[in-house]
Amino acid sequence: MKIHFLNVGHGDMTLVEVCGKNILIDCYISEENYALDSIRKIFNNKIIDYLFITHLHDDHITGLEELVNDGFDIKNIFESGYREKDSKQKVYKYALDLFRKKSAIKLVASEEKINLDPDFSFYCYNSNNGMNDIHYNSLVIKIEENNHSVLFAGDTNCEVWQEEIIPNFRYCINADILHASHHGSRSFFYCNNDEPNEVFSYKEHMKAIAPFYTIISAKRKDDVEEDWPPHNDAVELYKKYTKKSVLITGEEDNITLDLDEDIYNISETEKNLLTNDSITSQFDFVPEEYPFVTISKHSKPWCLYG
Repeated sequence: MKIHFLNVGHGDMTLVEVCGKNILIDCYISEENYALDSIRKIFNNKIIDYLFITHLHDDHITGLEELVNDGFDIKNIFESGYREKDSKQKVYKYALDLFRKKSAIKLVASEEKINLDPDFSFYCYNSNNGMNDIHYNSLVIKIEENNHSVLFAGDTNCEVWQEEIIPNFRYCINADILHASHHGSRSFFYCNNDEPNEVFSYKEHMKAIAPFYTIISAKRKDDVEEDWPPHNDAVELYKKYTKKSVLITGEEDNITLDLDEDIYNISETEKNLLTNDSITSQFDFVPEEYPFVTISKHSKPWCLYG
């Protein structure tokens, strides 16, 4: 399984290659990023077997029209079914039209694996709960292959993890890789605008997920607008409960993770690859004097796209 977290600025766009399928999770293509060039290169057959839209905010659906106009064939769409009232945004209306044309499937949260294809299955741990809050109803999905897994948290907030996900799926949501919620927002750890204070932060979800790596899709912390994520206090909490490393796309550029049946073979950026500042796999034996060397059983490091 190869997972490509694209550096799209303040937005989400992740490409997954698994079981011979091309999977796109959210879409954010703009004039300021190179996402269209990246997806052309990675999904060079221009087929998207499965498109997951975690929720209908513009930083998760902008660019769908560009994909279709560019010739990408979107075969299946999954979504939560939650609708915001009276949205007049063009990208919102286009997404709904695309959902209708493609007979999009509205997912329901369950601990059961969803098998819609002989070669590909996944889990959905959050969907439309009927609350009047788009982030409360954001999809949470997990993709697995060969005992490795990646969990996508969408833009879910602290409240839904406390009230729905942890009570129902505490023992299902563990994952090797976590795609952090809401671009590293503190809303994942603090509910109802609680004053940020680690003593009172919610941490049960991070304890249950227990990721080795957390990826935050966001701009560089120095480039964000005032009080926009990634929030420093949230990043510190992610670091505390992530076993190996927390990476931000805006800091690292595109991040590609290659998970095979035995090891992680991860290179963060071309810059880091050239300086051997890559991340050590938890399955590798690496001598103490070489703490940053990634060893592949194939002796062939995976190079980052972009």
